[in-house]
Amino acid sequence: MHFALTQRAPDALARVHARPASSARLAQSARPKRLLLSHFMKAPAPVATPEWISLHDLEGAVADVRKLYSGPIDTTVDMQCIPVR
Repeated sequence: MHFALTQRAPDALARVHARPASSARLAQSARPKRLLLSHFMKAPAPVATPEWISLHDLEGAVADVRKLYSGPIDTTVDMQCIPVR
């Protein structure tokens, strides 16, 4: 699942990228065996609000997902190959 923003991102950004709660609700609905989070964003310099971007506080953003989704969660890197069983 695309994971570029934190929960604090404004609505304008959340129209094009999902916030952690949206990712969690989708996973809760889909009930995957494992949720893979990828495509993290680093705030371009200089940016006035880096706290909107997932890599500013990745652990906090994943914790926001865990509030609504209790299944296994892994963070991945772009182009990483994951075996499907």
